[in-house]
Amino acid sequence: MRHATFGLIGWILFTCLASISGAVTAKTAQSFYAALDKPRWAPPAWLFGPAWGVLYLCMAVAAWSVWRDYGFDGARGALVLYVVHLIFNTSWSYFFFARRSGLWSTIDAVLLSMSVYATGIVFWQYNRGSGLLFVPYMMWVTFATALTVSVWRRNPQLLGIRGHRFVQLRVIRGRLFDVVYHKQPHRERRHSDACNYFGAGTNSVTP
Repeated sequence: MRHATFGLIGWILFTCLASISGAVTAKTAQSFYAALDKPRWAPPAWLFGPAWGVLYLCMAVAAWSVWRDYGFDGARGALVLYVVHLIFNTSWSYFFFARRSGLWSTIDAVLLSMSVYATGIVFWQYNRGSGLLFVPYMMWVTFATALTVSVWRRNPQLLGIRGHRFVQLRVIRGRLFDVVYHKQPHRERRHSDACNYFGAGTNSVTP
């Protein structure tokens, strides 16, 4: 009995670690989400915390039930799949809030949905209760994937790749200019000429 209790606590902590990791990579999530143009059916920001809290608890109990009945050796494939889906779960926050890439967050959301459905189906084969616990999670990730796509389409400037390339290109060219400029042979230069040249170089960059 004590072994099972400690196991449940362990699975809950392990699962919550994914949520903590996602929160760390999305420090500005609340303000960024508020600035996005969202569809009418998008839930308010305050709802995500409680919803994910319930889902993480259901996920942990489902994994624990399979582990309790079959152990790691008896359900290795199902538990490995569970860990893989947690990786996709955590990386979505990184792609959406940290990298702000609509493309990669959508790809990750699709992979997450596929892995969640696969995990739920496999868990059902081991323990029907575990499979049922994944049903709300399946519904939620399907909704979240649709929301990701919709928000990406509505915010191409904030979640597009083109804007990131433009910013990175300007920084890279600026650094290259500094290196080339300072490695030139020492000779008398007018400060205004250098500023004008640098300004022309940055202003001529096109996305």
